[in-house]
Amino acid sequence: MVKSKLKTTCNICGDKAVGRNFGSITCESCKVFFRRHSLNYKNYICLFDNKCDINQNTRSFCRKCRLTKCFSLGMKIEFIQNEEQKKSRRLLIERNRRLKNKKLITNSSDESNCSVVSEDESTGSSGCDSDDSFSKIFDCNQKVMNQLSTYNAFVNISQKIHSIKCDKPLDLGHKLLLGHRIDIISPLNPINTYGELNDIECKRLDDLHRASQVFRYPATQPIIKVNNICEYYKLWGNRLELDTQDIIKYTKNMTIFSDICLNDKISLIKYGSMEIIVTRGNSLYDYKNEIWNQIIDDNCNSFLIPLDLLKREKRNLHGVYKQYFKKFLPEWGFDQMLLDLMTAIVLFSPKRPHLIHKDTIIFQQKLYIYLMERYLMATYGNQWITKMANFMNTLTDLKIVSQIEIQNGIEEYLTYFGPLFREIIG
Repeated sequence: MVKSKLKTTCNICGDKAVGRNFGSITCESCKVFFRRHSLNYKNYICLFDNKCDINQNTRSFCRKCRLTKCFSLGMKIEFIQNEEQKKSRRLLIERNRRLKNKKLITNSSDESNCSVVSEDESTGSSGCDSDDSFSKIFDCNQKVMNQLSTYNAFVNISQKIHSIKCDKPLDLGHKLLLGHRIDIISPLNPINTYGELNDIECKRLDDLHRASQVFRYPATQPIIKVNNICEYYKLWGNRLELDTQDIIKYTKNMTIFSDICLNDKISLIKYGSMEIIVTRGNSLYDYKNEIWNQIIDDNCNSFLIPLDLLKREKRNLHGVYKQYFKKFLPEWGFDQMLLDLMTAIVLFSPKRPHLIHKDTIIFQQKLYIYLMERYLMATYGNQWITKMANFMNTLTDLKIVSQIEIQNGIEEYLTYFGPLFREIIG
């Protein structure tokens, strides 16, 4: 039996199984997950049309799809034991363990009637302490909710995120690291954030913040107001060349990007640069006055560019920009962390042409989507689902804006673009 267990994999995610739990062969993680969340199945929502692929790497991204797979493979809610049943079962396990240790189990008829219950092969919950510690990583626990009042102070337009760091060194010897938190420090006050993160989450956010520093442009005094479309595209064409260089630096600074094959790197940058540029442009747009400000050229000059300059452009560029800003800016609230996460989500789009390892790109994007969910959950409490859905909806508008910018630019203003950006959109 021991040899067969070592070869058994979890029916749900493919991880190493510990036995039959609630009607199906599962690993420890899926066993704990089903016991904790199966009763709330109807309350969960999938953001990807209930089509998530559940495996060992992605099992924590979507509770809805994971539970759906659990039910489809035979796991049953009625197999979950109540407290009295778990207590009786633990007593039976302990009794059999004592009998085994004392070597009192014999072939006698009396002792053969004793039911030896395996801790791993049970259909119910083992009740061990490790269940609770394991589930802390992905559950919004009470400790996180108690910190919401602290987080609310962070959602302030006047504050900018300065740096992210782990306040404890990461223990790489553990597969999952509990008890860490990330400190987000503004220029004014240090703010403690959303509690229990594992080592992967902590390192990924820190890596993202460091890579995003290339997009932190210095604030300068606007000195020129642009009044005609040709001047606009001349200045913006110069800015696009610098932005493209920054995107390349950004990807080089991302640790995970170095593990992607060269072909996929080129595809992600080539077909995603304009969307990233438009995404980062949100930080420069004054929604109230409908004007871009602090558009910096290579001489560190700044310009004021009214959105109205685009009214006569082809394909209703002015209108689609207004539609995009109307959706994105109210949700964003000038939170640089959200902008950084959105940038990563846009970068790792599995819809880019000519990708070889699309599954790898899907995994990376889903991880950043998961991190954004965690951040919104801690910041906005019960409103996080609505905000997350609104952010995902803006991706369609972002794609439309970017495609029109590229088409109009190629047809009318290609001479204003630098050689690097021409290669990108060519």
